[in-house]
Amino acid sequence: MTSGRPVSSARQVPLLVGENGFFRWRFLPLCFAAALRGDPDLLEQVEIELEAQLRRLIGDGVRPDHIDSERHVHLIPGIFEKIVAAAKRHHVPFLRLGRDYGTKLVRLSHAPVLARSGGFAKSWLLSRLTRRDLKRLDGGIAYAEHLVSYLYTGRLDLVLRTALKELPPAGVTEIMVHPGLPEESRNLALGNLELERYLASGDRRKELEACIAARDWASGWQLTNFRRLAQERVPS
Repeated sequence: MTSGRPVSSARQVPLLVGENGFFRWRFLPLCFAAALRGDPDLLEQVEIELEAQLRRLIGDGVRPDHIDSERHVHLIPGIFEKIVAAAKRHHVPFLRLGRDYGTKLVRLSHAPVLARSGGFAKSWLLSRLTRRDLKRLDGGIAYAEHLVSYLYTGRLDLVLRTALKELPPAGVTEIMVHPGLPEESRNLALGNLELERYLASGDRRKELEACIAARDWASGWQLTNFRRLAQERVPS
C-alpha cells in the first residue's frame, strides 16, 4: 500500500494513488487517516486493493501462507481488521504479529545506529500497535510469537549472530531481514524515494553477508517457514 502501483484500477482506489499512478501514502499519514480519522472511504479502498492483490496471487497460482506489509501498514487500526477479514476469506493462516525480541539484544554500541535509523521510535510504535491488534484477534489466524526485529530493521546484521547463538524463546520466532545487492537496486522506480534509497544502501549487502554467515551460527533452532507451519496445523 506504500510502494509501487495498485493492482486495482486507479479509478477504483483514487484515495490510494497520486497523480503519477503510484501509491501515495507513507506509514504515519496513513495511520492518521485510517486510525485516528477513521476515513471510511479510504478504508473501503484499502479493502478493494487488498482483495485485488490476494486474487492476483491466487490467480497466478500462488497460495499465500501469511500476510505482512511493506512498512508494516497491516498493523494500523482499521486496516488491521480488513487484513484479518481478508485472511479468513482466503484461508491465509498466518499474519505478522510477533512481539519484538530485538529489544532484548540491545547493546550500547548500537545506540547511534538505532537513533539515526529511528529504530527506537519505530519499535515503540509498532510494538504498541501489535499489543493492540493481538487483543482484537478472535481466533482462526496464527502468528509467530516473536519477531527479530522492528528495532533493528535494516541492520539485523548487528544482532543476528547474537540472536541465533542464544537459546530461542518458546514458540516461533520470525527473523525479519532485508538482504540484497545494492548495485542491482539502483535506478528502480517504485514511487517511493525512501524505499528506493533503502534498497540501494550498502546496508543491504551487510545483511546479505550476515544471512550467509548465519548458517554457521544457529544452534538449538529448527528452521521452518509459514507454509510448513500451516501444514503442521492441519489435523490429520
